[in-house]
Amino acid sequence: MLLGSIAVSGWTSRRIIRSLSDLTRATQQLAQGDFQFPVKTSAIQEVATLTQAYQTLAAELEQAEQLRQHYHSDLEQEVAQKTAALQEAQAIALLGSLELDLEHNVIT
Repeated sequence: MLLGSIAVSGWTSRRIIRSLSDLTRATQQLAQGDFQFPVKTSAIQEVATLTQAYQTLAAELEQAEQLRQHYHSDLEQEVAQKTAALQEAQAIALLGSLELDLEHNVIT
């Protein structure tokens, strides 16, 4: 009976360690920007709960990264539009500051 208990304890420990190692690898991938790294669901309730929390975190981080990228893209586009409008306004201002000397046909 003692040997059976030791065997079950060893088996359970290996399952927990394997599950936590998988979760650790997934966390390292997440830190590198891989939001889709697969994580196996564990039959151990505590590890399964931790895995679910990890998956929720990964999904939220992925969504935040997508929003950041869209914001960056939108900001670049807006800056380009404002720059073009400013350049056009400068060109119009330059034309408005020129004077035409009709007598001598000279622009001053």
